[in-house]
Amino acid sequence: VADDSTDLYVKFILNDWAKVENAREEQIQDKTEKDYGVRLTLEELEAVIRSFDVSHIKGLRDRALVSLMAGAGLRVGEVVALTMEDVFDTYNESKQRAIHIRQGKYNKSRKVVMNSWNSWVIQAVKSYTDALKLDSMSAIVFRPVKFVKGGSWVSLNETLSKRAAQDAVDAIAIVGYEKLAAHDFRRTYAKLCIKYGMTWEALRDNWLS
Repeated sequence: VADDSTDLYVKFILNDWAKVENAREEQIQDKTEKDYGVRLTLEELEAVIRSFDVSHIKGLRDRALVSLMAGAGLRVGEVVALTMEDVFDTYNESKQRAIHIRQGKYNKSRKVVMNSWNSWVIQAVKSYTDALKLDSMSAIVFRPVKFVKGGSWVSLNETLSKRAAQDAVDAIAIVGYEKLAAHDFRRTYAKLCIKYGMTWEALRDNWLS
């Protein structure tokens, strides 16, 4: 694959070879013939977010989970590890809202700043945490749920597994796509970041963290 210290790596991730200059032939051989996943438009992503039934705790949880993947570029493992303090953090002196990932890939820590195009992420998470009524900033945010007698969902005092988070993604149906993967939301995040003004360098640092 392309060198991950260059913009070429980011464009490889985005399947954007048409804009890569001076790429070595062996780096791109057969790559354009393969499917490197889905990247939703903002309108398609909005349709996904609106599709959740938020009349119960499971729908609120799954909407918040997908919002963090697509609107903040988080991996499944990063989402399920979040605490209240992490999701309602701020960035430096600006006090701009940010998601704090304490242990990402290669055990790196980073903060994902919320901008105008993805400010809805915090709103989706807050709707879920308000329903949980968590009173500790150290509390784990994402928990498993179960359907109980009487026809309601309840949240359990446990940490959500990666498999359960993936199941929430597997249940999503969107017109025009056979199936979405959790990483498709991370690809979508990268695409939208570039569309709304993030530089390749900033995206690369975010992606590789």
